[in-house]
Amino acid sequence: MGFLRKIFSNDHGRGHGQEYDQWGRNKHHRRYRPEDHDDTRERWGGHAGSIPALPPDSICPLCRKSNPPGTRACKQCGTALDLQKCARCSAALLRGAAFCVRCGQRAD
Repeated sequence: MGFLRKIFSNDHGRGHGQEYDQWGRNKHHRRYRPEDHDDTRERWGGHAGSIPALPPDSICPLCRKSNPPGTRACKQCGTALDLQKCARCSAALLRGAAFCVRCGQRAD
């Protein structure tokens, strides 16, 4: 009947090599705390500039589809992406637009 004692007892198999804290809790099951570990190891991406930033995607002003940098036409709707910018607010102007849709400045 030793196996029944193991199953129904409260010691939960406290065998050799297990560590317990001052309240009798198993240290294996406590939460991770950074101060418990050596912090001198190298970390991936530990400083700014470790991986060069990618240029931002071009967003189509008509369909709002994201396009890779340097794309001249939207891959979704074909709208030209080499757009003019408003002189006042720097918003993208569609080809043939007479006025800026954001600030109302006349397009040149």
